[in-house]
Amino acid sequence: MQAVVDSAAKKLGECKNVFATSSQGGVGGDAAGGAAAVAQLAERVKADASKVGIMHDSPPTEMEGVLNSLQQSLAALCAVLHAHTEGAGQTLKDELRTSADKLSEQCVELAKALTAEGDV
Repeated sequence: MQAVVDSAAKKLGECKNVFATSSQGGVGGDAAGGAAAVAQLAERVKADASKVGIMHDSPPTEMEGVLNSLQQSLAALCAVLHAHTEGAGQTLKDELRTSADKLSEQCVELAKALTAEGDV
């Protein structure tokens, strides 16, 4: 289980790197689906994170699938957040980057909690 969690934590931590790979802005909020796309993906991340918590006692192969789903949802949300940086002012860009960083850090903490003692 530790190897599954370590791998997932690494992948989850890398999701925010979409902001670091490009010094330019994204494609624009409208092209990325607007606020509705952000809300939909945020709900997907929330649902996948809930599944991780619910299934925390599952076998490693099942946890790997659930953690991969969370990673994909988080990567999609970070990409859409990055897309909204096109034409945005510096304050909004900073807030979007901070949001992606915080989401990524929280998902990494959730993954690491799977091997810790106590509640997830």
